[in-house]
Amino acid sequence: MLSLIIHEIRIRRGAILGWGFGTAGFALLYISIYPQFADQMSAFQNILDLPIYQALGVTSMSTFSGYASSTLLNFLPIILGIYALITSTFTLAGEEDRGTLEILVALPLARWQIVIAKSIALIITVLLIMLFTEVGGLLSLYLVLQQVNVDVSTFQFAIVIINALPITYFFMMLGLFLGAFLPTRGAASMMATAILIISYLGNNLFRLVESLQEWRRFFPFYYYDSTTRVFQEGIQIGDVLILLSGALLFWLLAIASFNRRNLMTHAWFWQRPYPSKHQSIESINH
Repeated sequence: MLSLIIHEIRIRRGAILGWGFGTAGFALLYISIYPQFADQMSAFQNILDLPIYQALGVTSMSTFSGYASSTLLNFLPIILGIYALITSTFTLAGEEDRGTLEILVALPLARWQIVIAKSIALIITVLLIMLFTEVGGLLSLYLVLQQVNVDVSTFQFAIVIINALPITYFFMMLGLFLGAFLPTRGAASMMATAILIISYLGNNLFRLVESLQEWRRFFPFYYYDSTTRVFQEGIQIGDVLILLSGALLFWLLAIASFNRRNLMTHAWFWQRPYPSKHQSIESINH
């Protein structure tokens, strides 16, 4: 199983470098330009009160913490979530579409071991990308501190960037489950992407309507704080545990779905016959 983990990480080394430098550049670009616009930011606050900006999670620009929240912290989980969905839906459903999954299950590994190995590789891959992002964010903050004073510490800034990991892992395991449960990678990718977009926009839109605010609890982004409050109060451990519990649930569902999956049939779940006792034993052995 260790060899499979190493192989999965190795084949993603290009993605680690590409997405790592990309997210680091994203952090560096948005944060490092703050000093050039710091004096004018408060003048845009009335514009940011418009519903269109509120729906996009852009709520404040009058302080550095508000600017960082509305730009880097607001969009970072979207960027990482997109990569998580791309790679997680490919890791099972994508290999099946390419015809390489049958070779993989022929290895002397149980199906649940294959899912665990691939999951560990995905977790490490996203963690490595996050390390690049962290470096880019801290470098950008260092450049800002050379020019203006800000209302956050280096430690606070580093911690809130890492806060994007739990929700990224949530969507990664969601994609892994959908890739094992739905018939094709295309169906899994579309479903997972729709859930991500609806969750992000729904959480922000429902925030604007008082009667709908309680329903925000059903959106994963409700448990990711990208407001200035995260700098003041810190990361809410309860929210982190909810996201990681959701990730764990989808991971277990992915294992169960992959164990029951008839490979290369591309059948929807209602088209799959319930496995007989002989088929169940055979699937466990493989």
